[in-house]
Amino acid sequence: MALEAEAPTALTATEIAAELARDVPSSRIRTGGLEELAVDGVEPSVVVRPAHPDEAAAVVARCDQIGAAVTPRGGGSQMALGNIPERVDVVLDMTALDAIVTYTPADLTLGVQAGITLAALQARLAEEGQHLPLDPPFAASATLGGLMATNTSGPRRVASGSLRDLVIGAEAAGPDGVITKSGGMVVKNVTGYDLHKGHIGALGTLGLITRVNLKVAPLPTNERTAVYGFASALDAGGAVGSIVSLPVSPTAVDLIDRRLVATADVPDRPWLLAARFAGTEAGVAAQLAMVHEALASNGAAPNILERNAQRDFWRDAVSVAEPPPSGEPYTVCRMSALSSQIPSLLGSAADVAAEHGLEWRAEAHAVSGVGRVRWTGGDSDAVCRAVGDLRRAAELFDAPVVVEAAPAAVKRRLEVWGADPSNAAHALADSLRAAFDPNRTLNPGRFLADAA
Repeated sequence: MALEAEAPTALTATEIAAELARDVPSSRIRTGGLEELAVDGVEPSVVVRPAHPDEAAAVVARCDQIGAAVTPRGGGSQMALGNIPERVDVVLDMTALDAIVTYTPADLTLGVQAGITLAALQARLAEEGQHLPLDPPFAASATLGGLMATNTSGPRRVASGSLRDLVIGAEAAGPDGVITKSGGMVVKNVTGYDLHKGHIGALGTLGLITRVNLKVAPLPTNERTAVYGFASALDAGGAVGSIVSLPVSPTAVDLIDRRLVATADVPDRPWLLAARFAGTEAGVAAQLAMVHEALASNGAAPNILERNAQRDFWRDAVSVAEPPPSGEPYTVCRMSALSSQIPSLLGSAADVAAEHGLEWRAEAHAVSGVGRVRWTGGDSDAVCRAVGDLRRAAELFDAPVVVEAAPAAVKRRLEVWGADPSNAAHALADSLRAAFDPNRTLNPGRFLADAA
C-alpha cells in the first residue's frame, strides 16, 4: 500500500529570512515588529523590501520554492480588500521601487516602477503641465502597482476611463522569477497579447507587478464643478439623465451624500449631484449654462466650485471608500450597475442601514454605474445581515456587490467577492490562476476563485 506523502513542514521566520538573504541583503529583511503589517489579523513572519525589480522577482521565486506565501504591499491603502488570507508568510514591500523609469512629455507616455505613489507621480507630471487622469480613493498613499492590482478608479472614469484604458504596458514577475513584459510605450500598440490587462484587478495573483506604462493627459486649463442639492438619491438620479442627454462632456458626474463633504459652499440638502467640466473658459461656461438650463425646471440652483474648493470637494466625495475619521470598525460595499439603477441601490443601502441600526455614508459615479456605501456601528451579525439584504436588493438588477473592506469577524462569515462559483468567469479566473501561479504563492485565499 502506498504511503501518503507528508505535508512539508512550515518554515520558521528565521529560516525564511535566511533563505531570502540569498537574494536580498539582510538589511532589507525584517522579522520583528510586524503587527502593523497583519492582513485581516494574519500576521506575517517576514517583511522584505527589495531595491530592484530583479530582487523582487528573486524573492517571489525563492518563496515559491520553499512554500512561503507572499503578500505584495505598496502604500497599504487597499489591504482590506479580499477574503482573509490563508497565510501571510512574507510581505513584499514594494515602496523602494518608486522610480520614474522613462517619461516623454511630448508623447504623453511614461513608465514607472510599481511602488511609486500616485501623489508623487502627479506632482512630477504637473511640472510638465500634465497629469494621469485618475482620482481614486487613497490618492495620497496608493501606489501605481496597488491601483493596477485592485483596478481602483474615481470620478474621472466617466471621461478618461479606468486603468484598463490608461495602462499601455506592464512588467510582472512570476513564481519562476522571470519578469515578463506586455504592451509597450506607444498608445496604439496592437502587437501580441494584452497580458497586462489580465493583471488589472487580479489582486497580484497572476504575478508581482514591477512596472507600469501609462498614457497621460494635459492638465485642464479651466475646470469647474456645478453642485446641485436634492432631497433624495432618486431625485438626483433623475437629474443625471437630463445631463447625459445634453451635448456636453463632463469629467465627472457623481451622486454624493452631503455628510461626506466638508466644503461649506454647497447646497444643504441630503444628496448632491456634482458635474465637473474642463476645457477652455468659454467652453466650460457654455457647458455649465446648458446643464443649468436643463435642471432649472427642478428648481435646483447650482453652487460653482473651482480651485482649492473644487479639489477638496472631490477628495471628500471619494473618501466613502476609506476608513471613517472616527477610526471605528467599518464595512464598505461596492455596487456595480447601470446608471439608471444606481440611485435605487443607494436608496436600498440607506434602508438596509436603518433596518439594522447602522450608520451610513454613500457616493456613486452616476454615469459609470459604480456606487459605494460605508456602514459603521452594529455588531458582525448586523453587518452580515445588511450585506445579505443589499445583495438581495441588487439581484433585482443583476448587479454584483463586493465587500471592499470589513472587520475580520464579518469576512469569516461571508464571501466578500459575492461571486457564484458556477459562473463561467469564476472558472476562467481559476484557470488563469492555475496557469500563472500553480503553487498559489501569491496572496493565497484572498482573491476570487482561489480554493486550494
